[in-house]
Amino acid sequence: MKHWIGAASLSIFLSACGGSSDSTPDIDETPIDKEPVSAVFVNSFAVTSSNSCDAAGTQINLGFDINGNANLDDDEITSTEYICNGSDGLTVLLETENLNIGSACANGGIAIYTGMDTDKDGLLASNERSQTRYVCNGTDGTDGTDGTDGTDGSDGFNSLINVTIEPAGSQCPAGGQKLDMGLDTNNNLSLSADEITLTTYICHGSDGSDGSDGSDGSDGSDSLIDITTEPVGANCTAGGMRIDTGLDSNLSGVLDSGEITATEFICNSIDGSDGFNSLIKITTEVAGANCVAGGKRIDSGLDTNRSGVLDNNEISVTEYVCNGEDFDSGNNDFDAPTATITFPINNSLTTESSYTIRGTSTDVSRIDSVSVNGVDASSDDDYATWTASIPLSHLDNTITVAVEDEWGNENTNAASINLKNVGPIISYVNDMKVEESGDEIFLVDSSNDSVYVVSKTDGSVKIIADDNLGEDFIEFTVPQALVIDRARDRLLISDTLENHIVAVSLTTGAKTIFSNDVIPNTDYPVSDNSIIEMAIDADNNRLFALQYDGSGNDDRILSIDLSTGARTLFSGQGVPDNDNIFARPYAMTIDHDNNKLWVMDLYSGLYSVSMTDGTRADDLYTYDFTSAGSITYDPTNNRILSSKGRKSVTTIDVVSSAFATLSDDSTPDGELILKEISSIRWDDDKHVAYTWDDDREIITQINGTDGSRSPLTHGYTGDTDIVFSSVTKMIESADGSTIYVTDDNHEEIFKVDVATGTKSLLTSSTYPDASNPIIEVHFAVLDENNNRLLVMGDEFKLTAVDITTGVRTLIDANVGSDIGEDVYAAGLEFDAVNNRLFILDDDESHVYQYELDTNTISIFMQHDDNGFEYPFNSTLDTVNDALIIADENRILIKPLDGSAFTVLSDNAGIPNADNPTDNEIHAMTFDSENNRILVVDADQQLFSIDRTSGVRSLLGDLDYFNKGDLNKGVAIREMIKTSSGQILLFDYDSKSILSLDIDSLDHVIVAR
Repeated sequence: MKHWIGAASLSIFLSACGGSSDSTPDIDETPIDKEPVSAVFVNSFAVTSSNSCDAAGTQINLGFDINGNANLDDDEITSTEYICNGSDGLTVLLETENLNIGSACANGGIAIYTGMDTDKDGLLASNERSQTRYVCNGTDGTDGTDGTDGTDGSDGFNSLINVTIEPAGSQCPAGGQKLDMGLDTNNNLSLSADEITLTTYICHGSDGSDGSDGSDGSDGSDSLIDITTEPVGANCTAGGMRIDTGLDSNLSGVLDSGEITATEFICNSIDGSDGFNSLIKITTEVAGANCVAGGKRIDSGLDTNRSGVLDNNEISVTEYVCNGEDFDSGNNDFDAPTATITFPINNSLTTESSYTIRGTSTDVSRIDSVSVNGVDASSDDDYATWTASIPLSHLDNTITVAVEDEWGNENTNAASINLKNVGPIISYVNDMKVEESGDEIFLVDSSNDSVYVVSKTDGSVKIIADDNLGEDFIEFTVPQALVIDRARDRLLISDTLENHIVAVSLTTGAKTIFSNDVIPNTDYPVSDNSIIEMAIDADNNRLFALQYDGSGNDDRILSIDLSTGARTLFSGQGVPDNDNIFARPYAMTIDHDNNKLWVMDLYSGLYSVSMTDGTRADDLYTYDFTSAGSITYDPTNNRILSSKGRKSVTTIDVVSSAFATLSDDSTPDGELILKEISSIRWDDDKHVAYTWDDDREIITQINGTDGSRSPLTHGYTGDTDIVFSSVTKMIESADGSTIYVTDDNHEEIFKVDVATGTKSLLTSSTYPDASNPIIEVHFAVLDENNNRLLVMGDEFKLTAVDITTGVRTLIDANVGSDIGEDVYAAGLEFDAVNNRLFILDDDESHVYQYELDTNTISIFMQHDDNGFEYPFNSTLDTVNDALIIADENRILIKPLDGSAFTVLSDNAGIPNADNPTDNEIHAMTFDSENNRILVVDADQQLFSIDRTSGVRSLLGDLDYFNKGDLNKGVAIREMIKTSSGQILLFDYDSKSILSLDIDSLDHVIVAR
């Protein structure tokens, strides 16, 4: 260890005795041997001007601590040195260091370094040392002879215990006994106050508290101790005390022989050699196996190490004196608490790897803890409400809540739901590539501008790159084609709008420009034609890029160097010749076995292109594939697979030209039929074809032998044959168990089971029959009394749909014929009390009322009536008998009795200008429980409008409320509040029905 002596005590100025500031005295390293003592000491103090130091300084004394008093006395000083102040202002420092045995000193010692602090940092560096001295320890002397044995110690003192009654008070609420203990140092056989070394209490059990509606609980039995003198004998060789303990079961106040439960002896020491004192240690024993109601633990033994403390290894006997048990602890709560998960709902879907579970819990007593799947919940109101963020596994997760109250009543399954993690939502795939040797499928999504990887094993989806990953200045606009360049750990992706090829790291997701109009040169600019398909030829370090120019004059295939990005024309106009020129190429696949590229041309059929010289041949000229969305090559069977018509998978043998259907809506069966295939890729390792279906938005696995189909990805609920497209209305059933969904594009009405998310078809133009088809199902309302939906379509028809059978009945073939107008429904509401419909017409901008009893129509609100402009959305307020209408950015209240409407809220200052909405209200519902109107505008902002005052509050921006889930935000087109309190939204972008937690804006997918 080094000891620094700083400027405050030993930093001095060099004087004449120390030389000038630029002199460097010789270092004296001669060891100084001193008397054989155990330690070397140094002390120092300031001196004034004297013969020793002209300008004052510091005197340093060295010596050995002979008398062992840890001080260097005057007669112990063996050497004195002076460090004098100099005249040039530099500070002199002293440093000491302990020396190990065998260094400069044979028996160890101290090294003393001195020198000037030339760099003025307050530390004596090694190059600043000007003098070194060693003070060494002497060698050990020989051992002295042993002294004579000491005389025997005096007799040990007797241990005494004094027991007195302790009245009820702070020490013992129900009274008890006080034990004073100590040694009889004056040998008068009485424990005096100054001899007491330990006091403890043994308390009576508390009286039992009153039982509910019953008699008082009986008193607990008192604990008693009886201490008597024990004569010399077998129990105590020198006599002592006997301690009997037990419960006073007969309440006599005396410990009878039949009540003794334990006996212990405290024995006197035996005269003669030094005896060991007997010690007793009394500690509180908590309620448990040794004492049901708690009590005292008495440890006793001999103080063999004479420390005055009874150590654990000295305990020879342990006894327990237990409190009497009360008949009632005061706890009348023996029921476990309950809990409810308020969000998310059961059997819903999320794409998140973790989720915040929200809920409530109740109990007659204080709740002590809540946990969800083992994760402790957080709460600021004693768990009346709570949240817990838990990790999720891919696909199915069971969420279980455990809750415990202050009495230990525990409910380990207080609430439970199922939550399915399906990974990110993929929307519109332009290209897909399969890595045959691995477990990965890569997809590029032009709707979400994202690149995904999908596991072949479990269908799990992860985002590799999007506009939020990698460099901000490289954004995807229309990502079109991709290839896997595994040798360089990257994907190459073409962007047809940005006119470049981007390299995306498979490790980090980082993006770099691989090739564009100027990188690495200007030859064959990428912007000349859109790169719609790419294939990699790793053996020759090149990338083939199929370009389509739109005019049919310059369609071509480029060869791009994988190392540099340099582009050359490989096959096209005049290269290598003008034979079999491309007319409208749109798909390409690589055939390494036959050294060919296969190109599908809309007008010319299927071409082969030599990978040697780029020559084109029509050796598989056929129109059977001309409606193909994509092609892929199967090397095992030497065939090409095509997504013919986007609804089937067909094959053509490249040798025999034999054509066959592998999989369609009846081959091998009608399960999981193909609807809109945009991409197909062969996996030779697994002998399956993977297809992306734009309509279902899933990857389907197709067996390469029998054509059987199975889903790989899981972003859906219930039947995969039922897919939402353009939902215009959601209607809740009377019992809240079902949501009826109208789909404008599919011209169908579905039923969604709220509990499970299962979808089923209620009616379509052909189901359950072809009678009275509904063209473009715009809007519908529930007529509960007549067990039907009332539906308005695109042909001014009003149709009734039985909600049990789906049978359609025409009510009015031309709703507007009575008034000579064509009524285009932009909204529909049902007034059940008056059996009439309110129809918002986005053509005439009127609101009509249609009397169902008479099938007559009349104008309820006139366009330009007191500023009534453009009815865009509506909802019914049955509490206040009013129709709520969104008129551009205004919210109007129109009483059902026909009286004049009022403006509840607008952006012009009613009731104020705060939180203005966009001009178009896309979704609206009335939340009667909270007296508010919930509105989603065209900017996807969610507002709450007070039904009484019209005050607007912005609740949040739904377009970015969870980009990790729906990637690029949402397009909310419909919203309802259900009887159970759920807020349900339809998102047009993800084709999903969402359940929204209105406070946190967390959401899950109910049906998709």
